[in-house]
Amino acid sequence: MATSNVETLIQQLLSPQNVHQVAVQTGVDEATAQRSIAAALPTLLAGLGINAANPQQAESILAALDKDHDGNILEDIPGYIAQGGDVQQGNKIVGHILGSKQQGVEESLARSAGISTSQMGGVLAALAPLVMGALSRDAKQSNTGSDGLAGLLLAFTPCVLPMVPILSSLIAGQTGPVSRSKGFG
Repeated sequence: MATSNVETLIQQLLSPQNVHQVAVQTGVDEATAQRSIAAALPTLLAGLGINAANPQQAESILAALDKDHDGNILEDIPGYIAQGGDVQQGNKIVGHILGSKQQGVEESLARSAGISTSQMGGVLAALAPLVMGALSRDAKQSNTGSDGLAGLLLAFTPCVLPMVPILSSLIAGQTGPVSRSKGFG
């Protein structure tokens, strides 16, 4: 099976050149930048997957992919990151993906990556348009409709699975300490 655009994006974002650019943009060292990327990508994918499980949300995601995300953003990822990304569009995307739980998710991810909440918000905002561009290409190449979007996102389970219980509990509004086992409870 061919490598998907999302899998390729993940590999590219974790390349030394792109990790360095994220480090420069966020003002952190490269190890911290790599942890930030590693936390942000599965969060965005899992959030999209959770939303795509709802048929109305899946329709909205596909409409956004068709309207605003043709995948051309993937042509120069290092240049996009070096320019600071499209923070305004990225913030809108992250807001749609995480909804009212955005602040809590950003705080949790920031703690795990060892950066500030505003830095994590910036990483999420910079990466969100890239994720949407890659997802758009994958959806078009596989001729995926709204009924198959959740399945397409599940194809990325190996990189997303560890985050799903935690994100599900955050998005569902669980209070108190969160763990992988509690996320399923």
